[in-house]
Amino acid sequence: MRRLAGPDTPFMHAVEALLARIDALLPAEFTESVPTVLVGGVAVHVHTAARVSGDLEAVHGRRLLLPPDLAVTYIGPDGHERLLHLDTNFAAAIALLHPEAEREALPLGRVGRLDVRVLTPIDLAVSKIGRWLGNDEADVRELAARGLLNATALDRRTRGALGYFIGDLGRVELNLGDALEIVRTCLPGSKS
Repeated sequence: MRRLAGPDTPFMHAVEALLARIDALLPAEFTESVPTVLVGGVAVHVHTAARVSGDLEAVHGRRLLLPPDLAVTYIGPDGHERLLHLDTNFAAAIALLHPEAEREALPLGRVGRLDVRVLTPIDLAVSKIGRWLGNDEADVRELAARGLLNATALDRRTRGALGYFIGDLGRVELNLGDALEIVRTCLPGSKS
């Protein structure tokens, strides 16, 4: 039975299964809900169903000590078995995130004691701008092509996050310029 909102895909079923494994690792006497915000490729899939990811990156509202080998397998659209593993290296403290990103994340549902949310498209794009490697450019393009991003709002949100970022701000400024050009190109009528 599906518990989470989002696309009804084998990948999302795998995401739920992996989250259920995380929940199963929590002590039985622990009854509080654990805010869990999906980021990265999984969040892109929730918003666009355009691609899948090999790892699940999440921000947990509690400090959880999780094993590094936590994974599930599923059958991809090509009929081949795929692996989805938990990325235990993701740290919100070093990512480019607006300080309100976790609080404003969109609710997806519950998996056991995990209160699962997903970054908004704009906060997801901001996090991609901070890294701008691998799939990041394509992910921003996909979000923009679906009308989920606005150049003015993305510029404002990214600049709001920069005040909390430790790193090469010049590089992030260049990444932001590239991202804004993508958004404007994907939405030719938008000069916002």
